[in-house]
Amino acid sequence: MTVLIVDDESSICEEICDVFTFFEINCLQSNHVANALKKLRDNNQIKLVITDLKMPYRSGEDLIKIAYKELRLKTPFVVITGNIDDDETKHRILSNYKNVVGFIQKPVDIEEITKLAKHYFG
Repeated sequence: MTVLIVDDESSICEEICDVFTFFEINCLQSNHVANALKKLRDNNQIKLVITDLKMPYRSGEDLIKIAYKELRLKTPFVVITGNIDDDETKHRILSNYKNVVGFIQKPVDIEEITKLAKHYFG
């Protein structure tokens, strides 16, 4: 089983992947939506996607929308963002995409990532 981390900041991808790797969970990284979509299409072992919301060119919401509505994937998504207090965006995403299972505030708390690892890959 694999987790996919999508963030335009490589250091965030690496930090989150380090946690999953510690628990012996395979981790893929992507710095943009197009590459993440390719990984989702090519790898049916991805069981969780953690994505930043705001990225250049295409957003994390674009990724979620395409994965859910076009690729028809049931893969759960967790959104990481610096704007978790934006209730309108959060509500819209949770209402429109049933595969979004949570939000994590940046800077990312390693304990929250550890809980995700244990919950999804127990």
